[in-house]
Amino acid sequence: MSDPAVPLWAELRDPALTPVWAVVRRRLEVTGLEASGNVTVSLDHVAADLLGGTLGRRLRAGRRLLPLAAWTRRCGAPPWRRHWRTW
Repeated sequence: MSDPAVPLWAELRDPALTPVWAVVRRRLEVTGLEASGNVTVSLDHVAADLLGGTLGRRLRAGRRLLPLAAWTRRCGAPPWRRHWRTW
């Protein structure tokens, strides 16, 4: 699992997660920034370890289903939600 001494934001910026962010971004564009449902992502060993740490469980490398709602609950409000204002 990921190193607890490393800040979460630093782990999420790891280049191993670039393909994951591309899939998540497409999903968010389709859903209007709503972090719901699941996305299927291909994870190498590094990406699996990093994402497993954020979800609080071990993930194996390979094609995996990433539950966006569970991930959002675990990590807190996503950055695009934290900066929204209600008019």
